[in-house]
Amino acid sequence: MLRRIVPLSFGFGVGIAARFLLNSHHSVNLLLTITLSLAGSVAGQIAAEQLLPRDCPIRVYLAVTTIGALAMLLAFSIVKEF
Repeated sequence: MLRRIVPLSFGFGVGIAARFLLNSHHSVNLLLTITLSLAGSVAGQIAAEQLLPRDCPIRVYLAVTTIGALAMLLAFSIVKEF
């Protein structure tokens, strides 16, 4: 259980931090940012559980969920431009 909660919360935190650090002219509100970073963290967690071996260190799971959260925010900002 802890192996799932820690990476999800870490990816969520990185997504929120990215929102505040790159606070330019975004028209995305905070609730949507939270939703997108959580969805990206969940997607990264699912990918990590399916593709990585069980004995991987938790740092690898943290990296994959972080990449998932940031990728989801980036993908949304790219799609929103079109």
